[in-house]
Amino acid sequence: MKNDEYTIKVDQSEFYWDRTEGLFQFEGDDAVLFWVKSAFKTFLDSIEEVTGEDAARIVMETAGYRTGKIVSEFYETQMGELDQILEMLPSVYINAGWGVTEILAVCPEEKKAKICISNDWEEKVVQAQGKKEPGSFLAGHWSGVLSGLFKTNIWYKIVESKAWGDDKTVIEFSPSDITPKGNIHDLARQKEKSAILQLEAMVEDRTMELENLVKELSTPIIPVLDGILVVPLIGKFDEGRANELLETALQGIVDQKANILILDVTGINAMDDFVIGLIEKVTQAITLIGAVPIVVGISAELSLQLTEKSIYLNELKCFATLKHGVHYALAIEGLQLTSAEGQSLS
Repeated sequence: MKNDEYTIKVDQSEFYWDRTEGLFQFEGDDAVLFWVKSAFKTFLDSIEEVTGEDAARIVMETAGYRTGKIVSEFYETQMGELDQILEMLPSVYINAGWGVTEILAVCPEEKKAKICISNDWEEKVVQAQGKKEPGSFLAGHWSGVLSGLFKTNIWYKIVESKAWGDDKTVIEFSPSDITPKGNIHDLARQKEKSAILQLEAMVEDRTMELENLVKELSTPIIPVLDGILVVPLIGKFDEGRANELLETALQGIVDQKANILILDVTGINAMDDFVIGLIEKVTQAITLIGAVPIVVGISAELSLQLTEKSIYLNELKCFATLKHGVHYALAIEGLQLTSAEGQSLS
């Protein structure tokens, strides 16, 4: 043996160092040492920071399971029959610094087992992180070990944990359809569903904002002078917009203490029965609360359409332009527009 080579055997476990090569081996294979509460905790924290807490848990669980499946092959090759393997494993994990492992019960026929773990590295990391939920690596690892030894898929259930206030960690194992691969797919579906729900919420919020904006723009109240309001009618109207128009017009009269409301239909391309009924309904409501309705913007084309349909707005004051309607409204109020030189602008 070279001067810088060292070998220590603890029970059946062998540790080997070659300082010249910078080599450390455990049970004949390359190994590495980490400080649990600092370096290894930082490593796990970084995984969680990058992937998120739920994903990090699945990552650790999957890594534990896969390493367990791999070492189960080594145990079978090096340790003999199942009984011998199960008898030697607690010593192996103690020697490796994985804490005290005790196999409380095992039933090869039913492929079930119950394992107690205490003072393990994962427990120390969880405590250092200040978490209230147990880690998933060791549970996943022993699921992989037992899956390899029992030749069937085994999964776990943590029944006691120091993170929950218990004195130790107790895990039950039994055959199951649950697999790390399935958990990864479930997590992906959950994240996809969560992303869809977030997107739907964003779309709903944005839609509400746009609807409110459309409401504000589609039926604006324009104060012309004290006591005189203008409401332009633009685009097509349905039951919803008709109700909004009626509510906006009446509320505007009350809020502004207006005496006259001018409905400007310049933005209406075609007069149908619904629009005519709407104008009649709005103007009647305006009259009932004591204000005077005026309709402006009746173009020659609209006038012909109304005549062809035998629709006459005899009860209303109608004007071709907004200017004429405003002058009429001023006249009702006993006012008129004049230039700076005092000349009337009527």
